[in-house]
Amino acid sequence: MLKIGARYKRWRQVGAHRAYRMCHVLEKTERGWLIDCGDGSRREISEKEAAELEEVKG
Repeated sequence: MLKIGARYKRWRQVGAHRAYRMCHVLEKTERGWLIDCGDGSRREISEKEAAELEEVKG
């Protein structure tokens, strides 16, 4: 379960490399979670995608 306001790493595949982008969880929605992608955009992700996020401590 994600925490609202917490920071997470959102992993993605870039060619042969894995990269991540920092994101913040804004709120729980009917279909999943609304996140701030760190570049000014917001995106709704599913519960499956949310389970793959890695929380950033500190």
